[in-house]
Amino acid sequence: MRSGWLQQIEAQRAVDAHFVEGARFWQDVYRREDPGSILFQSRLEIALRWTDELGLPPGSRVLDVGAGAGLSSVALARRGLRVDAVDPVEAMVAMVRHQAAAEGVADQVHAVRGDVHALEAESGTYDLVLALGVIAWLHTPAQGVAEMARVLKPGGVAILSGANRAGLPLLLEPMHNPWLEPARRITSGGLRRLGLRKSPPHEVRARSLSLRQFDRLVEGAGLRKGRSQTYGFGPLTFFNRALSPALDRRLQARLQSLAGRGTPVIRSVGNGYIVLARKAEPDQRPQVHATADVSPAATVGARSRIWNEAQVREGARIGSDCILAKGVYIDVGVVVGDRVKLENRVSVFQGAVLKDGVFIGPHSSLLNDRLPRAVTPDGQLKHRQDWQVRGVQVEEGASIGGGCTILPGIRIGRFAMVGAGAVVTRDVPAHGLVFGNPARLRGFVCECGTRLDEAGACPACHRQHQLDPGERNG
Repeated sequence: MRSGWLQQIEAQRAVDAHFVEGARFWQDVYRREDPGSILFQSRLEIALRWTDELGLPPGSRVLDVGAGAGLSSVALARRGLRVDAVDPVEAMVAMVRHQAAAEGVADQVHAVRGDVHALEAESGTYDLVLALGVIAWLHTPAQGVAEMARVLKPGGVAILSGANRAGLPLLLEPMHNPWLEPARRITSGGLRRLGLRKSPPHEVRARSLSLRQFDRLVEGAGLRKGRSQTYGFGPLTFFNRALSPALDRRLQARLQSLAGRGTPVIRSVGNGYIVLARKAEPDQRPQVHATADVSPAATVGARSRIWNEAQVREGARIGSDCILAKGVYIDVGVVVGDRVKLENRVSVFQGAVLKDGVFIGPHSSLLNDRLPRAVTPDGQLKHRQDWQVRGVQVEEGASIGGGCTILPGIRIGRFAMVGAGAVVTRDVPAHGLVFGNPARLRGFVCECGTRLDEAGACPACHRQHQLDPGERNG
């Protein structure tokens, strides 16, 4: 038995060969007037109209998957969009390049050979992904759609089309009606056994899906459907006997008009199905655990997470993308920058300022009272006005290990590192490495956390630093 990956390779080769053989057809299909070409012309017309309605600014990035002969890529480039055209067939890629050059938009269309199941683009690259007639030919449609969703920016749009299993041309033609497939197989098998019919050669066929199956495929990739429409109502045949071309075109035009107006039944039986779907924007709201106590007078930035039993007092400001772990205490008026991570049971007292990118390990405390007393000299309980707040300041990117105590008024410099268990009684210079009780300067560290050599060079990431001559490693 052949393995799954080998079957996929063989299936892809068969599809590629099918399109190589039909390359001439794809060059001409958008200019032809026969009933069979209306399907492809309608599909492109709808896709471009929807694209125009998006109002993408000039220079927006578009991925045209299965670009074929390049008509869609060129049309998008004419609208001022930057197009990456991907097709698995080299002959098709060459046609896209030729078409773009002939239309004077070669500098806006970049055509390459590629597989939609494994796109090379970085995640979140494109504003729009266009995939017309592609999904029906994929050996693993869910993987292909997931890849297209991956390379879309949050809020970006995908316009995807497929073959409708309940399309009117299929339903009216007994030789292709999917519900008559079992009867056709029985009849065909009996005729072959009687020698009255030869086994037909294997043909590559497009995969048709119901509208509901297609919608599930799109939604399963994390895309939210915004609008959809069926299109293409011909060519109409009965036992492979076609209508006259003129009658077929008139009938298709009438049915397409009814479908566009949302006429029941007719709107669902076009031969093709096209969907506009949008990639969801990430949830910008902060996440606060049910057991956390966050004052209504505190401010918490986008996407920050505050875990169980944490407390954030009034007037405190927490930046974006922060993590406050279990039991963290943030006192009145404390300022916390963006992308700050505070581990379990960290206590940050009034007056403290933590700049962007600060890390504080579990059970560390940032103090604010140099002369701590519960009572005044005359024995009265102290209130806030009875002592001077001297908050700690921790500069950008600095790290404080677990179990540390930082005395009031201390400044921890940019990208400094305080070893676990240290008691910090003096300011720490930028990039300084301190540890011990009391903490002493033991060297310097890079932004990546690696200890620097005597010349200020990082052996890990090779950054070079200018250090204060009086504070070099000993």
